[in-house]
Amino acid sequence: MNRRVFFGILAVGIALVVVQGIASWLDGWLTQTQISARGIANGWSLMEHGGVWADAFIMSPILAYVASKYQLEYYSRKGRAMLTVAILISLSAGYAYHQVGTTMPEAHTHYGVTTLAGWIHGLFAVAAIWVCGMAYLGMTSPRVSRSDLVAISLILTPFFYLGVKKFSDRWVLTTEAKWQIALEIILLWAITFIRLRSA
Repeated sequence: MNRRVFFGILAVGIALVVVQGIASWLDGWLTQTQISARGIANGWSLMEHGGVWADAFIMSPILAYVASKYQLEYYSRKGRAMLTVAILISLSAGYAYHQVGTTMPEAHTHYGVTTLAGWIHGLFAVAAIWVCGMAYLGMTSPRVSRSDLVAISLILTPFFYLGVKKFSDRWVLTTEAKWQIALEIILLWAITFIRLRSA
């Protein structure tokens, strides 16, 4: 593992989360206190967003580890195709959250507007999907080891719950969120199982 690459990517990942925090603070959506001061009773602040914490403490270390231990095929035809898929997934998810944000506003999108924090969050998502996609689909040299695949999948499993979680007494895990979490975890472990069988 290249320590310089690891700590560099880890720093960039955490910096993207911090910049989201600064952008949300300037927008008045960093904390519930800021939101309440604006007379908004039904919004979620950035600090309440489980996905932001998961990006900092789960996804950033995973991305740093994978990129520092394996050579990723960023510029190959498959790597560029994976980047395109990552962008499309991120834009689709962003559109879905944009729609939800019209009735349940949050720091990344509220009242029909995707905020600067939301665009930064989307950029982070593109990088995460791109790197993880290459790792899971065999676009690395050497191929990601079986033990690393299992370890990364175990660490990623709670990430999907945190992605929808809001740290607030008002938050309720909806049926739609349960389905989203279940499908993401099933997909993750199905790909993991296929990779383990083919390794």
